[in-house]
Amino acid sequence: MRLSRYLSLAALLTCPALAPAQFVVGVDTGGPIFSGVLGIDDGEITPDGRYGVLRENAWAGSLRLYDMQTLTLLEYHKCAISSSGENHDSVAVTDKRAITIGDCAYIADLDAIGTPQFILAHHELGTPAVDLAITPDGTIAAVRGGGPTGASPGGLFLFDLTSGAQLVNTPGLPSSAFNGSYSTALDTVAVTDSYAVFLSLVQTSPGLPETRVTIFSLRHDGGPVPVITFESSSAVGLAHDLDGAPSDLAITPNGKYVAVRSEFEIGLYALDGHSTAPVWRAAPKQNPGPLANATMDTIVATDARIATITRWSIGGVGTQVDVFDIAGNQVKNRIVGDPHDLALTPAGDRLVVRTSLGGALFDLGLDPAAGLLPTLATTTASATHTGFAAGLDSLVVTNTQAAMLFRNNSSTDVRVFDISADTFALTMQSTLPEAATDLAFTPDETRLVLSSNSHLDVFDLRTASVVLSHDIPGTGPVPWSDGVVANDTHALVWGVNGSQVGWVASVDLFSAPVTYCEAQNNSTGSAAHIHGTGSASIGSNDLTLWATGLPAAAPAVLVYGSGQSSTPFGSGTSCVAGTVFRFPLNAGQANGLLGELVNVTGVPATGGAISAGSTWNFQFLYRDGRARRTTDAVTVSFLP
Repeated sequence: MRLSRYLSLAALLTCPALAPAQFVVGVDTGGPIFSGVLGIDDGEITPDGRYGVLRENAWAGSLRLYDMQTLTLLEYHKCAISSSGENHDSVAVTDKRAITIGDCAYIADLDAIGTPQFILAHHELGTPAVDLAITPDGTIAAVRGGGPTGASPGGLFLFDLTSGAQLVNTPGLPSSAFNGSYSTALDTVAVTDSYAVFLSLVQTSPGLPETRVTIFSLRHDGGPVPVITFESSSAVGLAHDLDGAPSDLAITPNGKYVAVRSEFEIGLYALDGHSTAPVWRAAPKQNPGPLANATMDTIVATDARIATITRWSIGGVGTQVDVFDIAGNQVKNRIVGDPHDLALTPAGDRLVVRTSLGGALFDLGLDPAAGLLPTLATTTASATHTGFAAGLDSLVVTNTQAAMLFRNNSSTDVRVFDISADTFALTMQSTLPEAATDLAFTPDETRLVLSSNSHLDVFDLRTASVVLSHDIPGTGPVPWSDGVVANDTHALVWGVNGSQVGWVASVDLFSAPVTYCEAQNNSTGSAAHIHGTGSASIGSNDLTLWATGLPAAAPAVLVYGSGQSSTPFGSGTSCVAGTVFRFPLNAGQANGLLGELVNVTGVPATGGAISAGSTWNFQFLYRDGRARRTTDAVTVSFLP
């Protein structure tokens, strides 16, 4: 671990002790299995959190299945056709099924681990297969295969995940991944329970690519075989293929429309019973472009708005943001810097755009017919790289936070902002001494996980502190894949840290503390809360408990006990009972943040020893002027 490489904004202000590391379950550098392998392209954690599934770039693609609790490799299966090259979206999972794609698709039965029936089906896909998606109900997988090769005609595939059987294969058109003549398409498949939408490259003549849109009705008239209900073509009008190579697509949350982005056009298509059809097609205002491989994601959608970004280079390089309503009314704005990424807040009312020179925040609740799209806020930064060299993802958002990565040569500037007041309020900034690959918020929005070629990093956003910086020796090439996926309890992280060398890690994010009891508001107008970082591992001895939201400079003491209660205590509630022990009084910080390392070798000695298998309850007591107040409490069950 190298915690000294970081200095959070909280540390700059108050210099509290850095929190210890989260618990690294394990790191698999592969041994003989990884020999001659380029690395990992993509990964997912099953919704129940039991398994991690990865696609390894070995030969034509390999499936790796891990136990997330122990990082035990449970299954390894490798296609043996030819090398499939790099991929991005190549893994999809449910609790019962996993599918990985390379030159072949493996459909795995997660109820049959350790038996010959684990591989439910195997299908050849053509080269290179580039994208896949599983319907929300988990019954059908849609796969964007490659061009014809060997025994496979390639093209578009639909698979029944219950049996593993192929439902549909429409041969043919090549995908557009890794073609130097036009921007790379990262997303070419999107699904609902009723429809599957595919994008394909149509090369009408040299230098004039177009995007073909194919829409399948998955349960057409209740029949067992999906059918094509719309496909664009060379015909004139709205049904014409979109100008330019495929770039991206997004289905509205209500499932009624799909928005498609080609390099030069945007198309909206209805997904509504038998009326599946084009609604409108349009170009970005004043026809900026081409994308020039600067952008990663290029289009997002709410039920009412479509937002897209484009590169413009008239009078300097910049990013154009175009917003449409469902009727096709359009507004735009321009900001400086090469475009790289965009994201909607989960509420769908704000759009964040990240460029090579900073970020911008836009309000999507305004009427697009009003004219210019207003900018709520901007933030400035600098990046020396765009495209894959800047990481596959460089922006993630919640309704209240935005995290951005800016690569500067061999290092990466990591910034987290509070956007709840429609501004970019910097809450944390760190420097990663490497080119970052990927980043992800945990679903509970309390932690940010980063991956790069040779290490992984975890930030606790409640305390604005780094809680893990774990190194895997080696140096890697330019980042080109996903690198992290996280739920609230674990993160699955991977990277490429040398020529033909990869690694996989599982991190326990320590959601084990169970919060109980209620905290009352203090003089700040809000309640102070207790949070845990580190782990419940006695061997790691790295549990830190934090009080957040304290009044400025409020002294506090951490108490712990064998039982629970809910009894009045001063102006708060005592939540700890039984045999109770107290840590020494801890001086308060000016920012209302206070951390206490629970050193199990040095806890109060008179019966207060914490051991593996024991369960203890923790709470902070603090002074708020003359008032005695309390945080809520947490229960921690300790592990070996």
